[in-house]
Amino acid sequence: METMDMTEERKPPRRRLLPEGWRKFKIVNCSNEELSKKGNKQYIVRIRDHETGYEEDLYAVAEPKKRWFLKELLDACSVPCESGVYTFEKPLPELLIGYDIMGLVQHEPNEYINRDNVKVTTTQHRIVEVSAVENTNEEVEWDEKFK
Repeated sequence: METMDMTEERKPPRRRLLPEGWRKFKIVNCSNEELSKKGNKQYIVRIRDHETGYEEDLYAVAEPKKRWFLKELLDACSVPCESGVYTFEKPLPELLIGYDIMGLVQHEPNEYINRDNVKVTTTQHRIVEVSAVENTNEEVEWDEKFK
């Protein structure tokens, strides 16, 4: 007789195309520091869109000279910073989980080869910037339009 433990099996989340622009998200989970496939230290931050309930992971690299997104995330969650040095009073996941943040969603093409060996082109979204909820004002939107 053979048994197969499937208690950890979960249906993969369906990708959803979020509308472009600033959207409100809640941080619902955050990993401890771990290594990416390329060997970079990173945090995996799971966010939930307030309007749709759609969840996805953001990857915040924690390597020097590659931490710009992590810095934005820490600023969006009001993590104390003095002269560019961040102070963590608790483990980083405890500081981030539960915060509401704003994410700037942009659309981009996504090409892949399907199982029938046919090239498929679709549109996907990507969160290119995060900010504190109160920091997404007209000036930020204006800056993005004219960069």
